[in-house]
Amino acid sequence: ALVTPLGVVGDYQTAPYVAIWGGHAGFDRAVMLWSADVIQAVNNDGGAYFPGASGEQITVSGVDWSLVKTGVRVAIGQHVLLEVTYV
Repeated sequence: ALVTPLGVVGDYQTAPYVAIWGGHAGFDRAVMLWSADVIQAVNNDGGAYFPGASGEQITVSGVDWSLVKTGVRVAIGQHVLLEVTYV
C-alpha cells in the first residue's frame, strides 16, 4: 500500500464525500493503527469485531500498547515510518 500525507491510497475514508462528516482526521492523523490482540479480547467478551471495523488501515499484534505514546515512531515494513500523534 502507498501511504501519503492524506492516508493510505485507496482507503475510502480519503474520498471527497467523507469530508462532510470528517472521517479523515487530517494530515497528522492520516493512518490509524489498531491491535489484533484488543480485537480478540473484546471478542472473547462477546464482541463481534474484526480488523477494519473501527476504520483502521493497519492492524498489528504483539505490541505492548503501554509503550505507544504520542511521538513514538512505528516502522511498517522497510519503507514506512509512522509517528503516533494521538492515543
